[in-house]
Amino acid sequence: ALLDKIGPAIMMPHSMSGPYAMLAAIRSPKVKAIYGYEPAAYVYPKGEPRPEFRSSDGSIYRTDTYEVPLEDFLKLTKIPICIVYGDNIPATPDPLMVRDARRGQRTAAKLFVEALQRHGGDATFVSLPEIGIHGNGHFMFFDRNNLQIADLVSKWLHDKGLDKRG
Repeated sequence: ALLDKIGPAIMMPHSMSGPYAMLAAIRSPKVKAIYGYEPAAYVYPKGEPRPEFRSSDGSIYRTDTYEVPLEDFLKLTKIPICIVYGDNIPATPDPLMVRDARRGQRTAAKLFVEALQRHGGDATFVSLPEIGIHGNGHFMFFDRNNLQIADLVSKWLHDKGLDKRG
């Protein structure tokens, strides 16, 4: 309803709001792009495997996902999507459940991007440490290097033709 009032928008969700931006993009053609900061859950097409992870105690768990019909998932392939993760996540199973869950979410993010690409979407996964940006927590846009983080989104918007600067 808000998009009907304000017009086209670029969604920039963080953490738990991540899947709601994806669901909004499925429901409204007025969502023109999604730039997600460490979403905690993802949308997957029904019938496609959802990611499973082995925790530090050996148990298997899944990250939160929302299954949607393939025709709905394909709507996400019509807009550019970028998912960004910082360096605050362990690379191997961690006995602290919160950190281990974040590891699973990061892996789910990569699989979400791969699923979008497999279906013809314009999706990107960005790992800040892999591009040389370090020292970021879960709220990377509040960290000391927040201008670097802002520059990344600004460049992405420009590269996708979504800014007004020309």
